[in-house]
Amino acid sequence: MKNRDVLFDTIGEADETLIPELSGKKTGGRLRTWIALGGLCAAVIVCVILFSWKNENAIRVNFAYGMMGFEGVEVFELSELDTPNPWSPDLELAALPVYRNQMASRYINMARDNYPGVSVSITGEEMERIVQRTAAALHAEILDEKVTLVKDLDYAEKETLASEKNANCVNQIEASCSGQITVTVSCNGDTSIQFAEPPEFPAASRISETDSAAEKSRKLLAFLCEAYPELLPYDNPVCYHPGARNMYGEDAIYYYVFDETGDPVQDILNYSLHCATIFYVERESLFSIWLENVYLSDAEYLGDFPIISEAEARALLLNGDAYTTVPNDYLIDGVLSADEIGTVELVYRCNVWLDEYFIPFYKYYVALKPVPSNHAEGLKWYGAFYVPAIEAEYLEDYHPGLSRSDRATEKPAELPQSSAEYESALAPTMETES
Repeated sequence: MKNRDVLFDTIGEADETLIPELSGKKTGGRLRTWIALGGLCAAVIVCVILFSWKNENAIRVNFAYGMMGFEGVEVFELSELDTPNPWSPDLELAALPVYRNQMASRYINMARDNYPGVSVSITGEEMERIVQRTAAALHAEILDEKVTLVKDLDYAEKETLASEKNANCVNQIEASCSGQITVTVSCNGDTSIQFAEPPEFPAASRISETDSAAEKSRKLLAFLCEAYPELLPYDNPVCYHPGARNMYGEDAIYYYVFDETGDPVQDILNYSLHCATIFYVERESLFSIWLENVYLSDAEYLGDFPIISEAEARALLLNGDAYTTVPNDYLIDGVLSADEIGTVELVYRCNVWLDEYFIPFYKYYVALKPVPSNHAEGLKWYGAFYVPAIEAEYLEDYHPGLSRSDRATEKPAELPQSSAEYESALAPTMETES
């Protein structure tokens, strides 16, 4: 299998070093969501939307999943899931920002209209500038470029695309560069950098299979900062391993990098939304970098919204008011108990294609039944459960404590700031059957 195939089979999404700060109209708004325990995400991308109703003053929130199976991790010890997340239970925050992901809104609208969802966020000229800057940061010369238009996509229906404005837009630019480097920029600004062979690491940064995950993270960051100082758009980069392992007990092959500014809110945003992913496996000659570009103009700032405490979120979790893809059968004794809650962090979900809003969630790792017998001895399974951090009264389709039949009659609270500017920015309301 080629390096590119290994990478694509492993994980998705990417970003770039030239990410502009989040900008957009400041408008009032608040959010909300719901999912029943036990929703299993099977083999394809699944967007979970329990229901939605028309309300001109409400924000519609979709909870999207882009993975196979259920979301969970395997570790030997719970402490392996400790990361440099800027949030901690001791951090007192009254509110956090929310952004509307206009790219996902367009994508979902098209998919619902039986259109092969292709949403173009940046122009071909902007994509070309990203290619040029990225190649320069890698000290590489562009040898050849392959430009793919929306209408050229294999799955595109030509007769449908003919009437679409973006049919002739650039969907992707793939540049072959010197040093056997390939730079690919997508129409949402995501950038992937793939090395046919890992670059030569200096002795001080050379990674050994026996190094701990923390030591590998330190060496990877030291190498990147020394070899490509203009690549990562961070003044104070922090590199870490997420703690996950494969079924053989080996460290996952990806690492994350984000910028630590000292501002708690900005750092929380950077941790989830403005980060780079590094894939490295020495024995398979895999070295790739993904730069996630969710900080585009398509991310519209809607305002800062009141959040609940972690203690309140934990109570909601135990009441079943959480989002998850973990089937009930995987829970110990079939129920979620306080004793099985492992650790928690505060994150923003950011599937740029399917999450219509970037909102904060408390993400809980809950102990599950023993791993299958063919997995490494000593591994433990933890499933991911999400509770919206935004106060429920401001969210359209998250109704903790209500029975399913009651949810459709409850209306969200009035938005704190109602303006013509905000109402005009709302996407057309669409109904989804429960």
